[in-house]
Amino acid sequence: IYYENGKYEASLTRFYELLNDKSDFERALTGIIWCYLKMDLNDKAEAALKTLINQSPESSFACEALLVLAKKIHKRAAFEWKKTVFIQSEFLRLKALQQKLNSHFENLKAGPDSTKYKYADHELKTLLSRLKTENHLNHDSIFTLYNKADKISDLILTHYKTGSFQDKAFSNNREKILNFLDSVIIKIQSGNFESNSSAPLSNGIHMNRIKIKSVLEDVSDFKVINQIDKYRWEKEYFDNSKKNHKREEELISTKINSTTDSIIRRDLILKKNLITRQLDSVVAREDSVTARYLNSLPVLIQKRLNENSSGAQTDYFKYQLGELYYIIDNNIYARTYDKYELDLSHYNQQMIAYRQGELTNMPEKPVAPKLNHSRSIQQFKEVIEGNSTSEFAPHCLYSLGWCYNDLSQYDSAMYYLETLVTLYPGNFYTPQAWMYCGEYYFDKGKLDKAINCYQAVMRYPESEWFDEALYKLAWSQYRISNPEKAISSFLALVDLGKYGINGSSLLEKESMDYIAISFSETDITGEKGLERAVAFAKKLGEMDKGCMILSRLAKVFREQGRYELSAKTYSSILSIYPNYSMNAQIEVELISVLERQGSQKEINQLRIALFQRYNRNSDWAKTQNTESVRLADSIAAAQLYSAAIGFHQLAIQKTDNKFYTNALDAYSSFIKLYPAAPLANECHYNLAEINFSLGNYREAAEEYMAVSRRYPDSKYRENAAWNAIVASQNFLKNELQGKQPK
Repeated sequence: IYYENGKYEASLTRFYELLNDKSDFERALTGIIWCYLKMDLNDKAEAALKTLINQSPESSFACEALLVLAKKIHKRAAFEWKKTVFIQSEFLRLKALQQKLNSHFENLKAGPDSTKYKYADHELKTLLSRLKTENHLNHDSIFTLYNKADKISDLILTHYKTGSFQDKAFSNNREKILNFLDSVIIKIQSGNFESNSSAPLSNGIHMNRIKIKSVLEDVSDFKVINQIDKYRWEKEYFDNSKKNHKREEELISTKINSTTDSIIRRDLILKKNLITRQLDSVVAREDSVTARYLNSLPVLIQKRLNENSSGAQTDYFKYQLGELYYIIDNNIYARTYDKYELDLSHYNQQMIAYRQGELTNMPEKPVAPKLNHSRSIQQFKEVIEGNSTSEFAPHCLYSLGWCYNDLSQYDSAMYYLETLVTLYPGNFYTPQAWMYCGEYYFDKGKLDKAINCYQAVMRYPESEWFDEALYKLAWSQYRISNPEKAISSFLALVDLGKYGINGSSLLEKESMDYIAISFSETDITGEKGLERAVAFAKKLGEMDKGCMILSRLAKVFREQGRYELSAKTYSSILSIYPNYSMNAQIEVELISVLERQGSQKEINQLRIALFQRYNRNSDWAKTQNTESVRLADSIAAAQLYSAAIGFHQLAIQKTDNKFYTNALDAYSSFIKLYPAAPLANECHYNLAEINFSLGNYREAAEEYMAVSRRYPDSKYRENAAWNAIVASQNFLKNELQGKQPK
């Protein structure tokens, strides 16, 4: 009754009390086993089964029961690792989503959609908090689980392979116990623990040496599988750890580059150095652990294949052995090639000495090592040729393709990968195999076939190769002079980057380049290309995308030396999209193009106009979000400073008071709007200098004094103080003589 009501601890106590009664011993033992299973106390369940082995060493079910426990522990290790990876990846994904939400919806915090923003922000914070507190096992705990499964396998093999069990008649009590254990094993295997005391299923009569030998075969296979999975898990663990350390290192580097505070910068550098040392430690541990597995695991697998060359796991073991040989042979080649490069460098030095007569005998040139994948190829081919219906046949075809690719035997690689995509269209490796085929034909100039392959990859939208296939499809269409289709494909790739969590990708940027190039090559003059691009951008109806296309087109024209078309394109953006968030940058590019032909006066005037249009107090700024205003205002300040310096230089060169006035106005505007900017002290000093040059000694003296007092760290401070005295003296002198300033 306690058991049926889920009160397993109370039930366990009662069952233990019944153990003292010989008539109820077998029932009590069965109840204890079920309670331990329900309570997930595998250690105690294992101890109970060991006791049973001691009582009934000839029982195959005891042997099988231990194997079931070992497999259960093995599965738990795999589950715990998947759980850990899932928690980490979800945390990073939600964190990235939160950052994207904050950056893209900064202006919503006080707008009409602020409620939605607050709700989304709250939900993300809640989810992140839950993920932080979610329990999951660390590396050592998972490692212990794999080792525990391995020890149970050794226990079974040690006890039964030595022949310590014997065939003998069962006592009545032993037969009953085995009957109950039989029901437990069947329940475990079926995953159904709901029934607690159904009628025992007995097949104890058939428990004999043949059954035990069959179980031992399974145990021997499981031991190898457990070692392979432990190796793969440790490899994933180190890869995951390195990725996390590198991500944190990059994040800190970004913070270092964005701060000007020396104390914060120092602390960040120390933190980055610590992470770098931790990363080095992870790499060193990985090298040590990997070397251990690469030494022991191939031997273990080969030994098992020698014991049983036609077992249920034979194809799997051969595939894994081929993969291990592939890694080992690549490592051997890398080491021998490093030595070859050292020997070659030494040889070149000896040859110089030989030519100069310092050596009597010509040195022997070292022979470059050759990569050898024959061991891997043999294992993969044995799987394919031995059983074409094997579930590992597509894996072996894929690996064969890369073996031959590494050996520069590209036709052979192509043969196996084409076989893969033909026979196994639903396999995980098929999209990448199609991609390889596409690259093979692309490099040979067979663009029609390449396009077919890239389109085949796109039948797998969840594949990691989808973006690259779309990019190469567009590129192929561009190369066969089909710009319309190329542009459509490139735009599709831009959309993928726009709506992805990670934002723009390198392929997206390259796609925009090729869209622009496609338009620029429409005709010889480029005029029709610009017209088509403008019409295309308007038709899209998306300001950001239209501006991106036209901006890239302007850069392409500029790189081609077609400056007039470049200027027209930039002007088109400003005309069509007056509220585009990147207009300040666009106008800077326009001024840069016009600077090649325009006068210094005109360029300075354009810079002043840009400042007036995009500073933080402008009408344009009122339509933008905080980040766009900040960037545009920074550009406006830089252009205002350049204009002030430009007018100042013109005034000095041409001794023209109008240019002095223009410079005065620009310097004054800068000081007024950006008093705390690093360049403010220079602008203020130059303002005083101009007033002094114009004979405005009173104003000059006041500005010099302001520089010496307002900017304590300025390099102009001492000169400003002395010049203030000189300006004051000149002012008093003029007052006495009744002179007026210029």
